[in-house]
Amino acid sequence: MIVVWGGSTDVGKNETNKGINCIHSFVKTNSHTNFIIMDVLHRYDLEQNTCVNKEVEKYNRRIWKYMKLF
Repeated sequence: MIVVWGGSTDVGKNETNKGINCIHSFVKTNSHTNFIIMDVLHRYDLEQNTCVNKEVEKYNRRIWKYMKLF
């Protein structure tokens, strides 16, 4: 079993697509393994409508969409 838990500092650099593609390809090649994908937490030291928190929401939505297939 593998737990994947990213942080908002990873998503905040506008690298959402890169992170999702890496996780997607890793899960696809290791189909014999159970995965637990955790949501990335919001940055509570920033306002809700900042670009970092919007990117976190986008990442969480897309990662669950892709992981439903597995």
